[in-house]
Amino acid sequence: MDEILGEMADSAGLERSGPLPAGKGDSLPEPEATQTASGDWIYTWHDAPTGESIRAIVASPAVQGRDLWAFLTVQYRRDYPPAPTGRGLGGGGQSGQSPDNNQSNGKDHPPSNSLPAREGEQNRPVTLLSKKRWNLRSTSHTDSHVRALKRRLDRDWDGRLTQVAAHLEANYHFGDPGVWLDDVPPPGPVTYLVEKLVERGQHTVIAAHGGSLKSMIASAIAVSLGIGSTLLPSLTVTATCRTLYLDYETDQSAHKRRYDMLLAGAGLAVTDRFLMYKRLYAPLVDAADEIRKLIAAHDFQLVVIDSASRAVGGETIDESMVMPYFNAAASWGVTVLTIAHKAKDPNSKGPAGAAQWYNQARSYWEVEKDQIEGDDVVRIALRHEKSNNGRLYRPIGFRVEFSEDAVRFVRSDAAESMAIRSKLPPLERVIADLRESPNSTAREIADRTGLSITHTGNVLRMSEGRHFRGSADRYNRRWALLARE
Repeated sequence: MDEILGEMADSAGLERSGPLPAGKGDSLPEPEATQTASGDWIYTWHDAPTGESIRAIVASPAVQGRDLWAFLTVQYRRDYPPAPTGRGLGGGGQSGQSPDNNQSNGKDHPPSNSLPAREGEQNRPVTLLSKKRWNLRSTSHTDSHVRALKRRLDRDWDGRLTQVAAHLEANYHFGDPGVWLDDVPPPGPVTYLVEKLVERGQHTVIAAHGGSLKSMIASAIAVSLGIGSTLLPSLTVTATCRTLYLDYETDQSAHKRRYDMLLAGAGLAVTDRFLMYKRLYAPLVDAADEIRKLIAAHDFQLVVIDSASRAVGGETIDESMVMPYFNAAASWGVTVLTIAHKAKDPNSKGPAGAAQWYNQARSYWEVEKDQIEGDDVVRIALRHEKSNNGRLYRPIGFRVEFSEDAVRFVRSDAAESMAIRSKLPPLERVIADLRESPNSTAREIADRTGLSITHTGNVLRMSEGRHFRGSADRYNRRWALLARE
C-alpha cells in the first residue's frame, strides 16, 4: 500500500516524504492570511529551507444557522532548483548524482531522492483538495477533510485547518462595519442605469405571465446600456456598461437571435463586447462565487437573472430558499435585474411564490401584454408596483414591432389597448377614459371603466388640480383632463 501511495505521489508531482515537519502545537508556524476583494481568504505557509509552500483558499464563507460554511481548496508547491544541464558534472561524481553515476543519451539522471523538475514547471502548484464544502464549526466535517489531505500528503493538516478556522471565526463579519451616519457624506439623489426602470446598485424585479416579452425587455435594457443609447423610447440610459446575462430558460442560440434582432431594429452593427451570455444549471447560491469572479474579471455593472423560479434551486414559495438567493445577489455589489413569473391568481401580489420575492425587491414592475393572433405587433405596458427608494412611476407603454429579422420598441399610450387598460391602476383608467370622453360625470366614467362610483369619485377628487379639473356645478360635476394630460 505504501508503494502504491508513493507512486501516486510521484505522478502528482509530490515527494513521498518531505522535510517539512509535521509540526504539532506551537511548532507549526502561523500562516500568512490575506483577504481578496470578493471576501475570500487565502492562507499560506512557507518553509524557506525546503522551498515548500502550502496554500488554503477559503471561498464564500457564510453563516447558516449555527454553522459556518465555506468552499475549501488546498494547494501544495515546491520550488525546485533548475534542472541540471549536464555540463560540469563529469566523471568525478557530484553530490546528489544518481547511485549508478550513469548518463544516458548525454543527459544526467536527477538525484534519486527528489522529483525531476522540467523547465518552467518547478513552481506549478498541485491541488490536493478542490472546492470542497467545509463546515468550519463541525469537528467531524473537518476530520474528513484532514483524512482526505493526509492520503495525498503527510503533513499536519489538523493543525493547519484548526488555524484557518480560528482565524476566520475571529475575522468573519456578518455585514459591513458600523458607521455613524453623521460621518457619512450625503449620497446625493437616487440614480438609475435606465431612468425609472433600473435603479443603480439595487435589485429590480420584473414579473409577468409567460410569453409577455419580459426576457426581450431585459435584453433590450442590456443592449441599450452596451451601446449607450436607449432602445426603449422615453426610458433614458444614464450609463454605458457591460451586462452579464444568466439564463436558466433557453439557450445561447435564442439569445443570439434576440440580440441580433434588437440591433437590426435599431439599425446598428456593433462589434464591442458588452453583453456576456452564460447558461446556468446550478442554483444561483451555488454559482455565486463563480459569478463574482466573472463580474470582477469583466467589470460587469448589471447582472440579469432569467428567471427566478429556476435560479432559486427549490420551491419558490419556500422563504428559506428565496432569502439566500437575494443575499447571494447582494454580495456581488452590482445592479441586479431578476426576471420572474407572475402568479396565475389575478388577485395575488408580486411574483409567483413567497411574499419575499415582492418584499426583497427594491423596485418591482409587472408587464401586461395584448397581442392579436397572427399580428406582428405586440402591445405591452410596464406597471410600477413597488419602489423602496423613490416614487412610483406611471405605467409605460410600448408597441413591439416584429419583422423577420428585426424587432423594434415604439412608445405608445399604456392604455391604448382595452385589454391592458382594464389592468392598469384606477387613476390611469380614469385618465384614459376622459381623454376619449371629456366633460363626463363621475357616474358616466364609472360605468365605462368598471370602477365603483365611490372609487371613481375618490380618484377624481384626490387628483383635482393635478390631473383633472371639475366644473363649478354643486351636483353632477363634469370632469375633464388638465391641458398637460
